[in-house]
Amino acid sequence: GVDDHVVSRVSAFAKSSGYLKLIYRSDRKPALRALLEESFRKASDSELQQAIREASPVGESQSNSRAESAVLRIQDMVRTYKCALESRIGSRIPCDHPIFHWMIEHAASIYNRFVCTEDGNTPYPNVHGQRYKGRPVEFGEQVFYFVPKRLRAKLILRWRLGTGLGN
Repeated sequence: GVDDHVVSRVSAFAKSSGYLKLIYRSDRKPALRALLEESFRKASDSELQQAIREASPVGESQSNSRAESAVLRIQDMVRTYKCALESRIGSRIPCDHPIFHWMIEHAASIYNRFVCTEDGNTPYPNVHGQRYKGRPVEFGEQVFYFVPKRLRAKLILRWRLGTGLGN
């Protein structure tokens, strides 16, 4: 159904894509359809001018095979991240824990930046026109982050230790 957090993230993704017109494909499930329509309606309030729904044919699940394959890969990645994080902290994480919002987004980000498609490219350069130049961080890894000058006093450290929850 329509979840406010997911709607805001999908609409933010649509806005940040840089496209004025999006064509998206989904199956005929009413919950997913409502979620996408609300997300693109919210995104169209600012930059996105048009979002066109392309329905897959009835009884033709093969037409969504690439999307289904991507979903399965991201599910595998999330399971791996969950297992790695649980072993790092020495505790089980319930599936309804809020950290899954970040974990799923991190998995999708890693997939888009580093997993090659059949044309030999990752999805990232198709959208941004260049390869991703950042350095990946393992989910839950301890990292140093920079504190901008306006947010710290003169004698406060410029770098602090934090936990990486996504790229």
